[in-house]
Amino acid sequence: MERRHVGRVKTALPVTCVFKGAPEKPCSGTTWDLSQGGVSAILPRSLPKESYLNLKIQTSPTQIVEAEGVVVWQYHVNGIPSENFASGYLTGIQFSRILESGSDIVAKLVMGARGPADTRDFGRRTVTARIAHTASFLPDKIVTNDHIIANGLKSTDLTIQRALGAIERRSVQPGQNASSMMAEVAKAILTKAKRHPSTIDMIICAVNPGDAVAPDVGSTVQVRIGAHCPAFEINMSCSGWLCAVDIARRYIAGGHKAILVLAASTVGSSLPFKSLMHRAIFGDGAGGILLEADSSGEGDILACELWNRGEYGTHIFAPLPWTVTPPGIPDEYKGYFYMNPAREEFFQVMDRHLIPFVNRTLRKARVSIGDIDVFLLHYPSKFLFEYSLGLLGVPQNKVVENFSRYGNLVSAELPVLLDENMRAGRIKRGQLVLMFTYGAGFTSACAVVRL
Repeated sequence: MERRHVGRVKTALPVTCVFKGAPEKPCSGTTWDLSQGGVSAILPRSLPKESYLNLKIQTSPTQIVEAEGVVVWQYHVNGIPSENFASGYLTGIQFSRILESGSDIVAKLVMGARGPADTRDFGRRTVTARIAHTASFLPDKIVTNDHIIANGLKSTDLTIQRALGAIERRSVQPGQNASSMMAEVAKAILTKAKRHPSTIDMIICAVNPGDAVAPDVGSTVQVRIGAHCPAFEINMSCSGWLCAVDIARRYIAGGHKAILVLAASTVGSSLPFKSLMHRAIFGDGAGGILLEADSSGEGDILACELWNRGEYGTHIFAPLPWTVTPPGIPDEYKGYFYMNPAREEFFQVMDRHLIPFVNRTLRKARVSIGDIDVFLLHYPSKFLFEYSLGLLGVPQNKVVENFSRYGNLVSAELPVLLDENMRAGRIKRGQLVLMFTYGAGFTSACAVVRL
């Protein structure tokens, strides 16, 4: 074996692929490289992208690693020497499930090829980003299901609760917007931390939607709180706040000491809705954290991963006034918020991509699903939330949510959940927390944090 890159080792091992739930014959080949997240293999025939496979990798004469995976890429290659053939299809297979014993075997293979100087461990020792303080802000105005029904939705309160899970949500009032809510969050955090705004190195704002095309909402938050550090906004739909956390922890690794990571959504009050049932999904609110450098490693973010598949971009679509409507949006929804009504397509994406993505993040953090003390899982609507719980096998008593009171807060949902439950004592320091979200784009983000 030889080192290829961190976390992946180039190696030739016999591998057999058996299609799950399909009549195709098994396909045997040779691994090209291997990691704890997946395997590349040279196979004699082309496999359809997103195929589900049962895998058997013979790691020694007496050991076979059994796993499940999905084909994520493939291309034809020529002239690669192999045990059985000189050309074939180099195929990337992402593990979606691997037996614990098999995971240990793969980890030992990768570690053995890298030697004692584990670059990933070194990175985790030096990146000590700690969630020092949290805060949240919810507008006072409450919008109940009856309010939406009074505006024209032909439904009942009970029907909305059964379909979505929402009872009420919050809405900004005149004079309030995303930047004003995030400024309130930032001020609350600074008060808790007993910090002057001048001690903040950076402000990162995840926002849906922004207050204006220009100026950047980060600049508005900066001046509202009296800071003078770099400040900017990002938009990754519901995944935006964890994306901002991932960016911030990398700045911490580069020498920054204190970064405000904020999020706000005004989707409920800002977007043009043709369907009032869509309106009933969303609420307004803001939350955030202060991320600090900490050499002790307390509160280390064990793993934070991002995922994106733009080909699903028209499944959830929210236009600007000048947006050119892409193909796939029904004519009656041009200029309005649109969500694909075919639930099965959302389920398929979760099956094929999002659950394997969560499992990959857990492996990177070197923990199992059973090690997690508290789950903060995105609640876009009742049917998707319950489906994700079933797929992950998460105990209900380990899950906290606030959808019934606030609706879908988009990128602000996770920081609001984190703050409320830490203040209520349901999340405690020292606990292992998994945060998982997904949204339009499609995008997804997952983090494992030791608070």
